[in-house]
Amino acid sequence: MSKKVIVLGSHGRMGSLAIETIQKDKRFILAGGLDKEDDIEEVLDEADVDIVVDFTLPSSVFQNAKKVLSRKKHLIIGATGLTKPQIDWLSNYCKEKVLGCAIIPNFSIACALMIRASRMVAAYMSDVEIIEYHHSNKKDAPSGTAKHTAQLIQAQHNLSFPDLRREKSIPIHSIRNDGFVANQEVIFGQAGESLILQHTTNNRSAFMPGLLLVCEKIGAYQSLVVGLENMLPWDKQF
Repeated sequence: MSKKVIVLGSHGRMGSLAIETIQKDKRFILAGGLDKEDDIEEVLDEADVDIVVDFTLPSSVFQNAKKVLSRKKHLIIGATGLTKPQIDWLSNYCKEKVLGCAIIPNFSIACALMIRASRMVAAYMSDVEIIEYHHSNKKDAPSGTAKHTAQLIQAQHNLSFPDLRREKSIPIHSIRNDGFVANQEVIFGQAGESLILQHTTNNRSAFMPGLLLVCEKIGAYQSLVVGLENMLPWDKQF
């Protein structure tokens, strides 16, 4: 049976592309596309929908999430701006209600592989910095992808280098230039050598296979999952 999907932020670049992509996939039915002038609660109360995808702004994403989850709809958050207390609240709420929700900083499958590889390398190399490049219209800096990558690397460092003492978190350098869509480099180094993991996005179509994968899998989850890398099928040693 096809799953019915509503997209929030339908007039934005990612939202409009998501609508176009979902409409072409027989596994899903587009139940609606909403923007800031629409009444989300009214639509959710009236529409028969399985999944809500949020590509709105940081100022609205958390309130949207509470409205969606309170109606027991699966939620996929592609918007940035959630704080740690907000993420903790969503995690506790989803666990209590046994409801699947995903926060995906980046829907690119290749980026998810880079993030996974970064944590693996971080088990062996403690010196690391991140450079992220985005178009000049991006609202936040550093990007959600860079912050997510840094958090996972730091978690691995805490496991692998218990005596490591850092005065500050992993440095993230943000470039805003219209020559880029969304690129990231994770630079590891130690005496005499370096290792650079690089992901380059040339077109926003790169994010759509990951979005469809999350839409397909979210119904099987009963709690909050953060990061596309945690929804890909592979061994979870790292």
